[in-house]
Amino acid sequence: MIILLVKITDDLEGEELYERSRGCWRASLKSINSRNMQYVFVIYNQKIKEVFHVNNWDVCDRDGFTGSIFNGEVEYDDFRNKYKGISVSHLYEKGNANPVMYKELKEVIGTPDVINEKTIENKSKINDQKYSLNLGKNISEKRVIFQF
Repeated sequence: MIILLVKITDDLEGEELYERSRGCWRASLKSINSRNMQYVFVIYNQKIKEVFHVNNWDVCDRDGFTGSIFNGEVEYDDFRNKYKGISVSHLYEKGNANPVMYKELKEVIGTPDVINEKTIENKSKINDQKYSLNLGKNISEKRVIFQF
């Protein structure tokens, strides 16, 4: 599953966040549709601030260039709860100024060395216990087990 990550620089909420996130991104509609992107993760301060489910993509024209814009809504289910608040700092190299990137979901959640406190919700129980991270719907029941 490919996710579009949109980096914003202001701490926005509600309709302002949605409007800023859906953008008019310099990506062709053909390119976006070929990736079958169903979700947009909004990134603020290197954490997933919001998860939008994409209903459809349209062509937009802004300031003399043509790009793509999504129409969608906040994803209100376990998928959103699973990823909202997770750090994605491992995806951003110093100097990376591009506000959008396409990533596989497994790249977004990272590997065991980048698992953060959102993934392990109760850090006080980290004493030789196992925790599993469900990799989301449509990921053929895969689980990753971490031993601490």
